[in-house]
Amino acid sequence: MQRERALTSGTAFRVAALVTFFVVVIAAAAETVVDSEKSPSIWDGIWWAVVTVTTVGYSDIAPHSTGGKIIAVFVMLFGIGFLSILTATIASTSSRSERREETEAILAALTRLESEVSELRQRLE
Repeated sequence: MQRERALTSGTAFRVAALVTFFVVVIAAAAETVVDSEKSPSIWDGIWWAVVTVTTVGYSDIAPHSTGGKIIAVFVMLFGIGFLSILTATIASTSSRSERREETEAILAALTRLESEVSELRQRLE
C-alpha cells in the first residue's frame, strides 16, 4: 500500500514529468546530431521528440539511422512510462478521496467500540 502511494503521489508525477522533459530535450539534441538530414534544426528535433514521447508519431520526421532508432525506442519507453504514472496519479487521487471517507467511518466505528469495551470492563470490575 505504501509503495502504491509513493508511486502515485504528486511528487512521483512531478519527478517523472521533469525527467521526461529532460529526456525530450536530450533526445532532440541527440537526434539532431545523429540524423542531421531529417532533423536539421534543434526545433525539428524537439518536435520529433515530443511527437515520439507522446506516442503520436506523425512520421513527418522519423529516424533513419540505427542510432536514431535506438534514441526513438528510449524516448518511446519514457513516454509510455510517463503516461502510466500520469494515469496512476489521476486514479489514485480520485480513489484517495473515496478511501478517506471510508477510513473516517472505520475510525469512528473503532472509537465507538473502544468506548463500549471500556464500559464493559468497568461493569465487570
